[in-house]
Amino acid sequence: MRILNNLKKVHNAVKDDPALNKKVLEAAEAYTKNSTNLTELLTMVKNFDCSNLKTNVESLLAVVTAQNDHLTKWVESTALMAWSVGPQMTRIKNTRATIQSNMASIKKDMLTSKP
Repeated sequence: MRILNNLKKVHNAVKDDPALNKKVLEAAEAYTKNSTNLTELLTMVKNFDCSNLKTNVESLLAVVTAQNDHLTKWVESTALMAWSVGPQMTRIKNTRATIQSNMASIKKDMLTSKP
């Protein structure tokens, strides 16, 4: 309130100068607006319910932990599967190469044995 009283005194002192008077009025309006905003902000902070925040954070943490555990198990099973499938894939590739080689040999034999 002291600031508003001081602004009123300044306003009275400069009321004969329109430009300066306008600046004083703008300053008073800005102060009032800032004061109102700060009061609203402090009321919001005062009324903020921290107990719900703690509960929500704990719930989110539980979900994230469960997802992390699930993904860890999935990665482990994928790695295990890669270890077991890897040698089988190598055998399949080797068998395929052998079959292709045999087919090429059979084709060659058929072409060379034609009468």
